[in-house]
Amino acid sequence: MQFTNLCCSYSERKTRSGTVFSPWELPVRYDTSVDLHNLLDAAVARGNLEDPRSELHALSEMGEESDLTDLESDADPDVPADGAENVGCMDDARDGASKENVASGVNSHVVARREMDNASGTDSPSMENAASGVDEHIVVRGGVSDPDRVQKLNSKARNRQNKRAKRRDQRERLLAQAGTSVKAVATRRRAQNHQITTQFCARDSNRASTAYIGVRDRIHSPNGQVAELAKQGFKVLPWDPRNGFLLVDEQGRIFAGGASPRAPGWSQVTTDAFEAVIHARRGCRFTHKELNHRRGRFPALTKGISYGGGQRRPMLLRSSNRNAATMDAIIDNPNVRRIAGMQSKLLHTIAPKQGLYYRETLDKLIESQPELKRNVQNSDFACLSVNLGPHTICVDHTDCVNLATGLCAITALGNFDPKKGGHLILWELRLMLEFPPGATMLIPSALLQHSNVPIQPKEERVSITQYMAGGIFRWVENGFRRNLDCAPLENPEQDGQDRWERGLDRFDRSL
Repeated sequence: MQFTNLCCSYSERKTRSGTVFSPWELPVRYDTSVDLHNLLDAAVARGNLEDPRSELHALSEMGEESDLTDLESDADPDVPADGAENVGCMDDARDGASKENVASGVNSHVVARREMDNASGTDSPSMENAASGVDEHIVVRGGVSDPDRVQKLNSKARNRQNKRAKRRDQRERLLAQAGTSVKAVATRRRAQNHQITTQFCARDSNRASTAYIGVRDRIHSPNGQVAELAKQGFKVLPWDPRNGFLLVDEQGRIFAGGASPRAPGWSQVTTDAFEAVIHARRGCRFTHKELNHRRGRFPALTKGISYGGGQRRPMLLRSSNRNAATMDAIIDNPNVRRIAGMQSKLLHTIAPKQGLYYRETLDKLIESQPELKRNVQNSDFACLSVNLGPHTICVDHTDCVNLATGLCAITALGNFDPKKGGHLILWELRLMLEFPPGATMLIPSALLQHSNVPIQPKEERVSITQYMAGGIFRWVENGFRRNLDCAPLENPEQDGQDRWERGLDRFDRSL
């Protein structure tokens, strides 16, 4: 077979909407031994193709114009049109004309065909195929037209995508049948986590009589340095970056845990999220009360759904226009959204029953009130807070309005030495958990008094937390009504105790 190579340049052209295509160049390879007329006649004879020459002839006899004839509307009557040049060059090729004439004829044919595709709304050959000298309209193999050739060129990539999609669909079906959204690999890794048995008894924790929320306790002690707390009998739990940890109570309930994703790019995700938070902080304005609150002396922004404190129904939290715009920018950051989604996945991994309880409750609430929505689509927490720092160190407190038997997710970000500061202190457990940047922990924040060890001077620390108010669960389980609107219970204390037991049962047992 004989081939000729030619660099073909296309001038600027416009679509019907006026969009201009920039000129581009590509090599064109043409087999000079192929008789296009004979191939066309053979395809028409087999019934695989309608003869385009008859369509053009019929249109010219009827005096009608179409997208095909528009190509010649601006041609000089004294100059042969592109279609005539194409036919002439094909005749030259059949009669043994020069390779240059043949190549020019094919190039004109390619241009005309591309214009026809644009006019008819079909896709033109990709730049990738054009650069390889392949046009899906003129490819031949063994003398027979092969319209699937271009598809086969990318079949490997499509096969990989299809296989991944099939595996994903199969995994989702199996997880749905099992009533969970946790991958098997996550379950296996949870089994590898370090399990630390404590003397804590979740059943004896302080709670409200309804068992929906906790109770507010006074601050027991100011934060101290690691060495000072160690002298008071606190134990330091080092952070394992590969295998997380699980905290187990006296009855074998897994009531807390922590982990770091193993993805190689996760460190960059958390670094970029930290920089986004620090940058967004500069655009905020805070009152003195917002800078000094019961959790510490640092500003915080919150967005999401809340219920409590006299609200007549669940509502979206409100901030000033400036701070609301800043919070929207933070949540719209893709790295922050990844962290939020990861926190929700960790909830489903450590406490699958809790995760399902959160998801079903939030789904029911949003279905009943369409004006409410999730902060992040792949998160089953109702509320997200960003503690803006730059020195986010919480004082001893409980988050008493959160679900009493629920878990709060905390991710630390910043540039600080986790060996010297930033530890999460769990006062009832007498534990100091190393809490490095990028790590995430889940704790029952409504039950456990918690705070942080101060970081060093010139270090920075912020955090992202997600949680859900206990009042939301009460509202949904009351049939989307307040307690005041429900019939009085015959035995409210027993009802609260039963609810407390059901909440404890949603904690997984140690393996």
